[in-house]
Amino acid sequence: MKNPLIIVFLAGVLGAIPCLANVQRPDKIDNELQQVFNTAKPSDLISIIIVFKDKPIEDQLSTLEKVHSSEITYNYTIINAIAGKALAEEIPKIAEYDWVKQI
Repeated sequence: MKNPLIIVFLAGVLGAIPCLANVQRPDKIDNELQQVFNTAKPSDLISIIIVFKDKPIEDQLSTLEKVHSSEITYNYTIINAIAGKALAEEIPKIAEYDWVKQI
């Protein structure tokens, strides 16, 4: 590996990995929450509001509580959203659901 172009290329690829890790779901995770998330430990409990594409159904709420160990503290009636708390490590996983519009 004495070719300097290969070294520069690998350095660029390896340097980009942490950036990609921080950009979990930028289209769904709010910028302010992303900043909190980037500095949090995986086990930190973070207060969140999840906006759903449609009115949340019981299966979705159950998934949040049972699969992602989230605590739902309020279910909004005027908007399709809930407030609650989730572990930092679970937030990107929650954002991957197609029924989640934004966190």
